[in-house]
Amino acid sequence: MAGAGGSEITVAVMGMTGAGKSSFIKKLTGNEDIVVGDGLESETQTVTEYRCCYRDKMYVLLDTPGFGDTYRSNDDVVDEVLQWLASSYRAETHLNGVIYLHPINDIRMQGSARENLEMFRKLCGEDALKNVLFVSMFWDTVDEAQGVRNGEQLRSKDEFWGRMVKKGSKVRRYNSDDSHLALAILDDIDGSHCVLRAQEEIVIDGKDPRQTEAATFNFAAMRAEMEAQIQEAEERAKRVLEEQQKAAQEQARRIEEQRQQWLRAQEEEVKRRKERLEAEERQLQEERAREQRDFRERIRQEAEERERILAAVAAAQEKEEQKMQKAKAEYYRDYACIGREVSRDYHCDRCNETIRHWEHYYRKYPSRAPLTAYHTT
Repeated sequence: MAGAGGSEITVAVMGMTGAGKSSFIKKLTGNEDIVVGDGLESETQTVTEYRCCYRDKMYVLLDTPGFGDTYRSNDDVVDEVLQWLASSYRAETHLNGVIYLHPINDIRMQGSARENLEMFRKLCGEDALKNVLFVSMFWDTVDEAQGVRNGEQLRSKDEFWGRMVKKGSKVRRYNSDDSHLALAILDDIDGSHCVLRAQEEIVIDGKDPRQTEAATFNFAAMRAEMEAQIQEAEERAKRVLEEQQKAAQEQARRIEEQRQQWLRAQEEEVKRRKERLEAEERQLQEERAREQRDFRERIRQEAEERERILAAVAAAQEKEEQKMQKAKAEYYRDYACIGREVSRDYHCDRCNETIRHWEHYYRKYPSRAPLTAYHTT
């Protein structure tokens, strides 16, 4: 059947079982008869064609059996797809693109997922990769930021989609149940014909479908290679961990050494401070002792000075007393009572006694009469 705008555009929809192929095609076509599975068993057992019209073009969507079916071997699935590709190529039904669906919440890409992706690459061949469109599904099951990180890993890593993206494959996301958004993905199918490597091998090279690169892909060898890679990665991680542990131990040793150096420095500083404080204390004690000695010496000197002064004063007083005594002695040397003119009641001005008997004598003229008064007691 041809669309209003020209020939049909044939698109194969592939992916792992449970990737959402049937539900995606159901959303594109609006065909409610399409059975959508909800487990690890593919509801699509044979290549089934569905049609939809979009932008005046008729699209033929090929729902293929899912890889990694629990109850069906990959050999059977690959053989089914190869048989259809060969017969359609002979019937001049050319593919215009391949859509490969992958759940965005499955970023590990381990085991069968990576094996089937490698088999898919061999089925397409290098020349047809520019007609491949990778679509990430189930964005509503992950956090937006986590989904973006997962998508970037799928796009960039060679072991995932990276090698095929470098050859021209496109990457899109489908994160809604809106059929218009699903149809918009078809805009990336440019309508140019593409021949898959498996079709060339069967039709042009005359190989049996089971002799193609996709069919003879040695899953066991790849699994062994992957296991070897995993083991190597584990050993590398172990070495890195050991190196990190050694580095951590070395760092811990350096930190402990620095801590011990710091402690020793602190101990030395404490010791220096203690010695300085002890020296200052000794100095203070010596200063106090010196001050006490100086104080006692000053007291002694002051006492000696007082004693000297007192002795000098006493000596001066004694000398003065001697002088006064000498002067007094000299004064009284010729002393005598006054004489007859004095009243009988007159007291002697020397002894202050009452004169009982006297002779002629005048004190004013002591040289006239060297007589001595007689006193009575």
